[in-house]
Amino acid sequence: MPAPDGYQMFLHAAQADPTLLRLDPALPAGDIAAEAAVAWQEMSEDERRAYGMHHGAIPPARRARLPSKRRAPTSISDDEAEYNAQCAAHSQPTPDASDAQYPPLRVDIGATRMESIAVTNWKSGRASSRTFELERVRARQLKKRRQDADSIKENPDQSPAPEVMKESGTPAPLDEEQAETQERPTDPEFGENRFAVQTRIVDGKIVLDEQSLYANYRDEEQQAKEQRNWEVIDEREGDQFVNSASRSKQRRTQRWSAEETERFFQAISQWGTDFEMITRLFPHRTRREIKSKWTKESRQNPKRLDDAFSRRVAVDLTAYGHVAGVDLSGPPPEIVPKVQEVRALEKEERGA
Repeated sequence: MPAPDGYQMFLHAAQADPTLLRLDPALPAGDIAAEAAVAWQEMSEDERRAYGMHHGAIPPARRARLPSKRRAPTSISDDEAEYNAQCAAHSQPTPDASDAQYPPLRVDIGATRMESIAVTNWKSGRASSRTFELERVRARQLKKRRQDADSIKENPDQSPAPEVMKESGTPAPLDEEQAETQERPTDPEFGENRFAVQTRIVDGKIVLDEQSLYANYRDEEQQAKEQRNWEVIDEREGDQFVNSASRSKQRRTQRWSAEETERFFQAISQWGTDFEMITRLFPHRTRREIKSKWTKESRQNPKRLDDAFSRRVAVDLTAYGHVAGVDLSGPPPEIVPKVQEVRALEKEERGA
């Protein structure tokens, strides 16, 4: 076993008696070792020789950690400033005692408990820019409705939407501006396409106009003609409430009214579980909706459904055709099977 060097002997001595380095004996062993390394670095050669160690075996002292620089404050957006203003307004004490039950806007992970944030009125978390944009959209819509209501109060005789057709079906009289717009033909409809290839006649021959092969996008006069009848649409991202169901082909199922439910039970008494025939009695319903209605009533009103199914009612074809939009008047058609085909089938069965 090799003999311990001078630094090891000095370290063991410091750990055995921390007062040698003027340290508290209650310090952890790691802190004592760090202080011992610093003290060993500051010792002279004569003091190190007392522990039997040369200069080349000096352990490196720990580099002191530099103080971290504070980050310079950066500018914030308008939404962030509005959010900070809301936080400041919410944190101010209010005379209403009911506000004390609201959780804070800033949640401390280490100190906040679930019982303090599990309340009915949730006001925790950080709002996004979409939240402020929706608030502005609602404010604009509310302002517009108020302006429309005020204009109707000031001019009760004036209709909010101009009428285009009379009750008799004839077009309503137009004013002078609308008449001029209707009489004047639209230029893009009767004008020629400026990007089409043009031809010209030279010495009695039809030749290609080479200038028409290049599109002139700087033709301001032609652009003005085309843009005369353009419709300007002001689109805002906040006004377009689009989600995953906006482009879905599946339409929303309408609620069943009390009158439709009563007709449904009457149809059950006539047609039983023939959902295809029942669907024709509800033009705006699909077979899937009829089947779902049957499943729902079998769970919520099983007795009424059983009574309607057990009570048989004669079918009125005239009334059924009127509701379904089918003409069922007149005698029912007679279906006469072809005798020859029936006999041929019987012979084939006997031969087999």
